[in-house]
Amino acid sequence: MDNIIMTSINQEDFQNLIKKTVLECIQTLPGKVNNDYHPEKDVVMNTTEAAKFLKCSRMTLHRRMNEGAVPHRRMGRRIMFSKLELLSWLRNGGK
Repeated sequence: MDNIIMTSINQEDFQNLIKKTVLECIQTLPGKVNNDYHPEKDVVMNTTEAAKFLKCSRMTLHRRMNEGAVPHRRMGRRIMFSKLELLSWLRNGGK
């Protein structure tokens, strides 16, 4: 038999509880790059923005992407970078 607990909670506390639970679930996903991941704090960048952020040329960035070194995502022809994934990549020595 399932244990049922009934309680009264205000909307803000309920939303915070759900957000905390979802973030904890995300952090346990296999293959997760960064355990400090918080979607609301992430920034998606294009190639020009990522190169500027990494202080390198777009050519160097493309070369490193082709080597599989820099974390990125492709959506068709568009290439996108997560700022948090790049920070994690940098913290790990570019690995």
